Amino acid sequence: LSTAYFLTTRHNIPCTLIERAGKIAPGASSKAAGFLTKDWNDETPTEKLTRRSFELHQELANTFGADTIQYRRLQCVGVQVDPSGSKEEQAMKHSPKKRKQPQLEWRPPTLAVSNIMDMGDESSIAQVHPRLLCEQLWKACQATGLATLKAGRVVGMQHNANQNQTVKQQQQEEHQVQEPQEEDEVEGVILDDGTVISGDAVLFAAGAWTANIMYGIKGHSLILPTSRVLKQTIFFSSMSYGEPEVFVRPDQTAFVSGYPGDVAKVPNEVEAGSETIEPDVVEKLKQSVRACMGYNTPHVQEEPAIAVSGDPAHVQCCYQPCTDDFLPVMGKLSRRATGGGANDNVYIQGGHNCWGILLAPASGEAMADLIVLGKSRKVDLQPFRPSRYRNLKLFP
Repeated sequence: LSTAYFLTTRHNIPCTLIERAGKIAPGASSKAAGFLTKDWNDETPTEKLTRRSFELHQELANTFGADTIQYRRLQCVGVQVDPSGSKEEQAMKHSPKKRKQPQLEWRPPTLAVSNIMDMGDESSIAQVHPRLLCEQLWKACQATGLATLKAGRVVGMQHNANQNQTVKQQQQEEHQVQEPQEEDEVEGVILDDGTVISGDAVLFAAGAWTANIMYGIKGHSLILPTSRVLKQTIFFSSMSYGEPEVFVRPDQTAFVSGYPGDVAKVPNEVEAGSETIEPDVVEKLKQSVRACMGYNTPHVQEEPAIAVSGDPAHVQCCYQPCTDDFLPVMGKLSRRATGGGANDNVYIQGGHNCWGILLAPASGEAMADLIVLGKSRKVDLQPFRPSRYRNLKLFP
């Protein structure tokens, strides 16, 4: 979607988005926390991609209107929670005597914590509502008159329009991948219903379902009400209660996540947007955040600002797409990956793990430039090259 945004609005290139569910961002793209950081990926291969994307998120907020996508700058703290002892006892045990710790805006006065760590302020931390951002990106694409959405699942490549039509039709009906001749050119894709979508370039970006090298990490999240608008994201750490993450939003809700699943292959029959919620994980997450925020502890009588004692307003889950080295895959695909033939126009993008929303704008900008101009102008894509996977295949 981000690539389509830059292709249509910056390069005036028509795009057809093919989505199995028939709607925009049915999976992780609309169910993520929307946490944005400028410098947490410094000194890693994604440093420049992260910093460019953080900059683009601000530009998108200026373009769409910050309130429209719930974009804002905020603070972030790490909180270590110890179930025993009073606040004063914990402070004496763990806090440096001359160091002033950040204040917790939601914290009950008697809640015991072992340590509070400043993890960023408004200069380097921001947030956006992923679903609202995706909606605005798609509206901008549509406003150009160059974008269309098609429901379906890609099952093969369309090579050389002069191939024998009878053979081609039979292969489509059987959902088989065509075996093109060396001189064949990719001219589009074949959907599961036999429909052929033509195009000058093809980009595969389907999250955990993009290619055989992709994995998924199943994550659950809760949307909890808050008694007021808060501006402090919290990363909890507790040997007893777990490590829930609380991302407060400007609409008086908090996005709470934790207890991610293992890295695993996502079955093809699982469709984005219809992931199965696991009640035991939801309950564990509810109890974890309640405990970390001071409910049902002997030293806390006050109720925290986040209303975690009640039922969540919404429960959801999705798969974070990742690779085995946890780096994105972005670039042009080889003949081996696409099944042979001339393929100077087939690309892949995916595997951004928990940073999908953060890295989306710069990734889309880079891929749009690569498709149209032959190179990425702002970010070096070499660390993310698909050729590092010699066994990469798009289809089973």
